[in-house]
Amino acid sequence: PPTEVPTEAPIQTRDLTAAPTLETEIDPCQNVVCPDGEACFEGVCITDGVLAFRLSWSGFSDVDIHETTPCGVEISYRDRVDEFTGGNLDIDDTNGGSPAIENLVFPDFDRLPFGNYELYINNYSGGSDLWTAEVYIEGMNTDTFMGTDEFRTSIPAGDRDVTCP
Repeated sequence: PPTEVPTEAPIQTRDLTAAPTLETEIDPCQNVVCPDGEACFEGVCITDGVLAFRLSWSGFSDVDIHETTPCGVEISYRDRVDEFTGGNLDIDDTNGGSPAIENLVFPDFDRLPFGNYELYINNYSGGSDLWTAEVYIEGMNTDTFMGTDEFRTSIPAGDRDVTCP
């Protein structure tokens, strides 16, 4: 008999727990319409920005997203807003669930100093839930990372005309 071909398009992800694989994904935002200034992530309308770091997991662990700007300011559950850049952790999920999400956004390119934006994922409660971190620049998903443990990476972005205070 002929082999059935899946109808969903395969996507490439970087799974930090194993070798990269092709998998099939159904888009939870397929039928969601969000208001202006918001984007759909995991089927939920959330604040959008020119630079966004988004974290999701399915489980009841507390996984946290942290970001350090080129000026050395850390945005996290401890300090949720950077006044200079406008960076804001507007969703901090501490209970988990399905989906559990966190959203850290920068609203205005003209306020982003050029340099490396350091992304740090911390599995705060120590659970084994698989998390996915995504980076969006001007609405486009530029990087996707997956794992269960802590993780760090740098994302170059910003306006060369903006300098740190």
